[in-house]
Amino acid sequence: MGRYGPPDRMMVDLLDRFDGGLAGLGSLIGDLEALLPLLEGTTSEWRATFHSEWATLETVHAMALDRGVPRLSQEGRASVEEAIERMRRLLHRDGMDRSTALRGNL
Repeated sequence: MGRYGPPDRMMVDLLDRFDGGLAGLGSLIGDLEALLPLLEGTTSEWRATFHSEWATLETVHAMALDRGVPRLSQEGRASVEEAIERMRRLLHRDGMDRSTALRGNL
């Protein structure tokens, strides 16, 4: 199965699609939410950390929808980019146990 299990790989692919402009933020949020319960071999701490980053995406998206703006503000884009980078770090730990990754630099 390679370096990660299928849900992990799918999450990375979703992040790549979003970064490449092939998916919207709303789609990314929904798809990540659906995949999170399918992850195996993760600690509750890892899941909580990932969920916190996911919640950042959801909050920024909800604020944009509430304001009726078609594009994210500069601050919103920065928050999304930072959350996605932290998600990538969680998902890309080369040869490290995910629980160990939480104790190191994210």
